Amino acid sequence: MKRFYKAVTLEKEPGGYGIFLDGKPVKTPLRKILLLPYEGLAAKVAAEWDAQKETINIHDMRITQLAYTYADKAEDEKDGIIAELLPYIETELICYPVPHPADLQKKQQKLWQPLMQEFTAKTGITLKTVTEITGAANGADEMAAFEAVLRQEDGITLTAVQAAVPLLGSAVLGYALAKKWITPAAAHEAALVEELHQAENWGDDEEAAKKRAELLVNLEAVTAFTAV
Repeated sequence: MKRFYKAVTLEKEPGGYGIFLDGKPVKTPLRKILLLPYEGLAAKVAAEWDAQKETINIHDMRITQLAYTYADKAEDEKDGIIAELLPYIETELICYPVPHPADLQKKQQKLWQPLMQEFTAKTGITLKTVTEITGAANGADEMAAFEAVLRQEDGITLTAVQAAVPLLGSAVLGYALAKKWITPAAAHEAALVEELHQAENWGDDEEAAKKRAELLVNLEAVTAFTAV
């Protein structure tokens, strides 16, 4: 889509901060006027719109996309969002350390164990760890506990969790990133430790490296979205 506006402005409205293109409010995919609770966050969205050249590339407007999700779904579809996240606890990535090789196992332990301990300390949820993939590591009790934690979060955090968890394939890593307990780079390394180990030992390919770089950019956007 061609850029159709000249000026991008930010204005305080009764329901939050809005972004305006030549005086007209930015609307969400569901045609709601986009209003955000924090001026700093709205400024980041406005900056993405202002940075567009002759053509608007919504794919690169990652914070705007998260803002749309927040506005359209964080409250109206909260139950559905939470339901989509709970299965990740059932098969939590960092609950399945490899039994071998020993050097990869040590890497996973170094990266994962502190995160698991922090997750338990701050949420009260203790997850089971297994070394063989024989089914779900965790069950109904752990899922119910995670649901209770998610229901206490505000819309901004829940939007960030919804984005981060599928990207990382991990409820623990995604939640930790959304809560800013972990940096995007650290989350990226923890999620891809096995892939990075293989690349280091057996060689990498351009497509895999490109996908990892794209993942990191998306994780950085999640952190920018919550850094309000």
